[in-house]
Amino acid sequence: MQVSKITKIIELDPQRLDFTIKVRVLRKWNIRSKYNPNEVWLTEMILMDEEGDVIQSTLFKNLLHKFQGQLLEGFAYLIVSPTLRMKNETFLLREQQNKINFLPTTIVINSPNFTTTGNGFSFADFPLILSDHFPTNQFIDVIGAVVEKPIMDTSKQRHLLEIKLQNFQFEHSISCKYT
Repeated sequence: MQVSKITKIIELDPQRLDFTIKVRVLRKWNIRSKYNPNEVWLTEMILMDEEGDVIQSTLFKNLLHKFQGQLLEGFAYLIVSPTLRMKNETFLLREQQNKINFLPTTIVINSPNFTTTGNGFSFADFPLILSDHFPTNQFIDVIGAVVEKPIMDTSKQRHLLEIKLQNFQFEHSISCKYT
């Protein structure tokens, strides 16, 4: 199969319909149906290219049977002819404003020769978090210890868990809310 030129994540253009990306699946998780908790509604992934840039990806329910077993966390792939869409989430998993979606015509090929030194993490310094000068509408990665975990608030439609994190270099702790 002839594969078109590899497009870097930073060069992706929503106007382009035919492109190929070479990525590693960093994280992969399932979102269950709110009507049937035993049913997977969609699969979300964080993909990283060889430059270390990351993008979020969605695999919808109607295509799970085709791609679910092909895309494994930690492995690299060529993804031929996916589509690029603007994200409409309140919280961004990464700074990238677009999202890769799979189509019935998308092709996934194993790519064993994937080379990068990046790990896809976006760590935030603890003092920056304490100063409240970091973006509150996107996820960040933190290394710290959970020092307090209260009971989850399930009274609302989205569950809320507030935990206290403490960094070993600082005596301060911060509260984080997870939904």
